[in-house]
Amino acid sequence: FKVPVLLVQMRRAIVEHGGLEMEGLFRLAGEELKMQKMKSDLNRKQFTPNDDVFGMASLIKRWLGELPVRLFEGLQ
Repeated sequence: FKVPVLLVQMRRAIVEHGGLEMEGLFRLAGEELKMQKMKSDLNRKQFTPNDDVFGMASLIKRWLGELPVRLFEGLQ
């Protein structure tokens, strides 16, 4: 399978802004207004990576949660 370019861009921005060293990266939510703007930009394919690592991590979690088929469905 192929990873969507936008996910690759968000991952790269998280790494470049030190997100992997931040405690609670995928546990703490980003600011809702910033996340709504980022999601809107993503939907228009106009996403510009930024330094809001918690917001980008939250959007990745939401994207995974909204997939029509669970990634690990059927695994034992």
